Amino acid sequence: MNVRLRKRVVGAAVAVGSLASIVWLLHLVLGPHCTPHARVRAQVAILGEKIRAFRCDVGFLPGALSTLAAGDLPYGRYANEYDLTDSWGRALYYASDDRQGRFALFSLGRDGLPGGRDEDADIVFEGSLAPLDREIWRNRGSPVQAIDCSAYRTPPQPSLMLRQAAAAEAAKPAPRRGDDASGCRRDR
Repeated sequence: MNVRLRKRVVGAAVAVGSLASIVWLLHLVLGPHCTPHARVRAQVAILGEKIRAFRCDVGFLPGALSTLAAGDLPYGRYANEYDLTDSWGRALYYASDDRQGRFALFSLGRDGLPGGRDEDADIVFEGSLAPLDREIWRNRGSPVQAIDCSAYRTPPQPSLMLRQAAAAEAAKPAPRRGDDASGCRRDR
């Protein structure tokens, strides 16, 4: 009996091991195809929104990207140091024009040169002041826009009187069948 149990345990271990090997091989072959270019595209989009949030919170654009990673900001850090470089180890390009309330944020892609195709293409934050010619902006279909802080503002809370009136209105019973809109019973 002890030998049979041992054979079953060994057989089960071999089956689990081979299944794990197959899953591992499938992961290598079919696994996540997140290219460095796609990671940087997401990173630039997130960092651009963090810059917009910084401007809305503090009132001005950061002078450099490293400002977002400073620990002495009134609302805490907006980014970590590793968020400020792309997947190829180069710093993201950032410039700001505080008079217009706009900024440029982009990566030059895998090759580190302006322009390019596929993995070498530049990754630009939508609506930034990136130094691209008009034809490229027209092809991208995204105009340069100033920052709108309305998305970061919380809506004003209604006054206590309005909240109490709304609660009283909600507490009213619904009119019964046969009642008119005033709540009075109709004579038949």
